[in-house]
Amino acid sequence: MDLKLGDKRMVFDPWLTGPAFARGWWLLHEPPSDWLERLCQADLIYISHMHSDHLSYPTLKKLAGRRPDIPIYVGKTERPVFWNLNQSGVQLTNINVVPFGIWQQVDKNLRFMILMDGVHPEMDTCIIVEYKGHKILNTVDCTRPNGGRLPMKVDLMMSDFAGGASGFPMTFSGGKFTEEWKAQFIKTERKKLLNYKARLVKDLQPRIYCPFAGYFVESHPSDKYGWTFCITYLHMS
Repeated sequence: MDLKLGDKRMVFDPWLTGPAFARGWWLLHEPPSDWLERLCQADLIYISHMHSDHLSYPTLKKLAGRRPDIPIYVGKTERPVFWNLNQSGVQLTNINVVPFGIWQQVDKNLRFMILMDGVHPEMDTCIIVEYKGHKILNTVDCTRPNGGRLPMKVDLMMSDFAGGASGFPMTFSGGKFTEEWKAQFIKTERKKLLNYKARLVKDLQPRIYCPFAGYFVESHPSDKYGWTFCITYLHMS
């Protein structure tokens, strides 16, 4: 998400190039051709948690090559967001770890607050942005953002709408894990997610609701080529 707030620009969780989850997820849509220029123009970047569809080291490596001192803000989680920064080779010099529930003042009109997830407080966070009295709530991937203590009737509410980054049940086989069982499990989980999001929106009554953070695909054209080559090579050996 790219927010323009007066003369300030905030970007949330930029994943704009490369894969996530060890080549398991790829971007479904081609990002704008000027994404790097736009990212470099941001006044600050918020990264919600350590999952690689939110903390994208391929994206941040390109950003660091152009603007290593860009201000990046993360919550003070028990499991640090940038836990493997030194091993990543990404040279970022302005990472700010801030406590939960404290307003961070950007200028006289703009401030933001990072909040923890009530279910996974050790790693997940969400954010409230306030600009000239208008509030933007981004719950990101939080299962229970801020333990349910959230402002009502914000101007804009954003949240994920896709399932979590788990191999279950697709990587399980045998016993009850038949294809029919998996299909029913997935159907039930989708209904649970839809009902939860709908209930949250109904309770908070935002003026505008924007679902995001769900546009990915689980394969890449190059994967097919690599697999074919691997089979051919092993056969010839």
